[in-house]
Amino acid sequence: MTSSVPYFNEDEMGHNPFEDTVPIWEPSNVATENHETTNNSTTTSSIDVKENNNNNRDDINESLEEPISSNIIKTEDNKETEGNSDQESEDIRRNKYLPEFKFQSKHYFHVKVIGLERVGSNSNKRENPTIIFKYDTDIPLFRRKKSNKIKKTIQEFKEFYKYLNSFVFECFVPTLPLPYTHFGISNQEDYETVLYQYQKWFDRVIKDPLIISNEEFVYFIESDFNTYCPINHHNSNRNDLNPNQNSSFIRYNGIKRKTMKQFQPPYDNNLILAEFRPLVKTLYHLCQSIQDYMLLIDKNFGILIQQESTLGKEFIDLDSLIGSFNLPENMTKNFLPYEKYGKNLITVSDINSVLSTMNLATLYDGLTWVVNDSYGVKESLTDRHFVMRDLISLQKQSKIKQERARKYRNKRDVNPIKLDEAIRDLQSVVKLEQRTTLKLHRITTNMEISRKEWLKWYEEWIKHNIKNYVLKNIEYERKKLNVMEGARLKIRGTNVKGGLSRLGRDHLVLSNQNIQLSQQKDIDTWTTTTRHIKNMKEILESSKLEQENISNSDNDNDSTNTTYNTLCDPKAAVRLLGRANFS
Repeated sequence: MTSSVPYFNEDEMGHNPFEDTVPIWEPSNVATENHETTNNSTTTSSIDVKENNNNNRDDINESLEEPISSNIIKTEDNKETEGNSDQESEDIRRNKYLPEFKFQSKHYFHVKVIGLERVGSNSNKRENPTIIFKYDTDIPLFRRKKSNKIKKTIQEFKEFYKYLNSFVFECFVPTLPLPYTHFGISNQEDYETVLYQYQKWFDRVIKDPLIISNEEFVYFIESDFNTYCPINHHNSNRNDLNPNQNSSFIRYNGIKRKTMKQFQPPYDNNLILAEFRPLVKTLYHLCQSIQDYMLLIDKNFGILIQQESTLGKEFIDLDSLIGSFNLPENMTKNFLPYEKYGKNLITVSDINSVLSTMNLATLYDGLTWVVNDSYGVKESLTDRHFVMRDLISLQKQSKIKQERARKYRNKRDVNPIKLDEAIRDLQSVVKLEQRTTLKLHRITTNMEISRKEWLKWYEEWIKHNIKNYVLKNIEYERKKLNVMEGARLKIRGTNVKGGLSRLGRDHLVLSNQNIQLSQQKDIDTWTTTTRHIKNMKEILESSKLEQENISNSDNDNDSTNTTYNTLCDPKAAVRLLGRANFS
C-alpha cells in the first residue's frame, strides 16, 4: 500500500526532481522578485525583463532538480524495502509503530467490579443499572492513584464505548455486555452474571495499551457519578491530520458507509487479517442462527410445558372422580396412581419451565455478547479497508500532482505562481499520504496483536457458557429423575403383583422395601460418586479417624501399613476414579 511514483526513464539522475530532499521552495521570494520586476518594467528595457525572468526560471529549476522528500515519496527501490517489512518480527513492528506498548510495560492498572445497584423504575433497573468498582494504578495522568468505590451507570459506559469505537479504531474495542440476563433482574444469579461479565470487559480493556494511554480513559474513570460525556472527541486527531483533510481518519456512518461497503474491498497483502474478516463474519452469522433456533425451540418447549401441566391436572381430576366411586376392597384409593402421576407431571413441567429459562440465561445470553463483539470486530476491519482505499486514492492524487509539477518544469516559460501552487499541492497530498500510510501500519500491527487476544477471549468465553449450559441441564434433569423415581413405589403398589414393573419377573419375590433413589444427598448411583468426599485430603482425614478408632496402641509401622491399606481399598479407588468432574 505504499506510494510508488514512476518517472520518465529518459530523465537523468541529476535532473530527477524526486530523488532526494530539498527545502520547501518559498513562493514569497519569487513573488517579491516578480513584483519588483513589474515595478521596474517602466524604467528598464525589455531585454532586462527577459533576463530577470530567465534568472527566476533557473532558480526554480534548481529547486525542482532537488527532490522534495525522501521520506514522503517512495521510489521503486523503496518499494522493495517496503516489501521486506513483512518479514520484520512482531516485536520490532510493535516498537516501531506502537510506542504505547512501552507505556503499558512501565505502568499498571488493576480494576475489580465489586457491586451492582438497580434503582428507579423497572425499565431503569433493567437497562441502566449502576456498576461499582475499585481500581489501583500508577499511571501519571490519574489524580487519584487508588479508589475503593467508583460508580458508573450503563449509560456512561455506552458513551465511553461510543467514543472508543469512533476515534480509537486501531484496535478491536470490546463491546459492552448486556446489563441484564434471562435470570431476571431480582435474581442472585443475574447479579453475579452481570458482575462477572463487566469484570471480563474491564480485563479486556486494560490489556489494550491504546485505550489505557488515552486521556479519555482517565476522564471516564475520574468523572463524577452520572456526569461523564466524551471530552476529546473534537480534537482527538489534532496531531495527525490537517483539519481540512481528515476524511481518512473519521469513521464513515449512515448511508455513505452502507454505500462504500458495497464496493469490492481493496487488495490486502496481509493474509492474516484478510482471512480473519471472513472468519469473523461467518461466526457472526452462525451465532445469530443458533440464537434463532434456540428461540424457536424455547417457544415450542413452552407449548409442551403448558400441555404437560394441563395433562397433570387432568390426571388429578380423574383420580378424584374415580375416588368417588364404590371400589372393591382390593382396589382402594391408596393404590390408584393417578393423583401421584398427575402431581409428578405438574412438577416436571415446572422443572422444564425453569430449565428453558436456564438455557436462555446461559448459552443464549453468552452468544449475544459474541454476536455483538464479532460485529464490532468486523466493522473495525471494514474501517481498515476504508483507510486502504483512501491511501490508494491519495497515491493516485500524488501521481497526478507530480505529473503536473513535471509538466510545469519542462515548459520553456515557467510561471512562478502556478509552479509554486503545483509544488504546494504536491507537498500537501504527499504529507497526507505519509500520515495515512503510518496510520495504516499502526492499524495493521495492532490488529494482528488484537486478533490473538480476541480469539483467546472467544475460546474461553464459549467454553465458559457451554460449561454452564451443560451443568444446568444435568442439574435439572437429575431433579426430574428424582421426581419420577418418587412415584416408583406408588406405581408398583397398584396391584398385589407389583404392577407393570413385574412383567416377566413373576417368579421373583416381590419386595418394596429398601428401594433407594438414584439421586440422593450423599451418593449418585448412576456414577457411583460419593458427593461428600471431594478430594484426597478428606479421604486421608477420614482414614486417620478410622485408624485411631481401631487401635491406639499400634506402633508406627503398623499404622503406616493400615493407612496404606485404607488408601488402597477398592471402594476408595472407585470413588476417586468414578468421581464426576465437570470442570
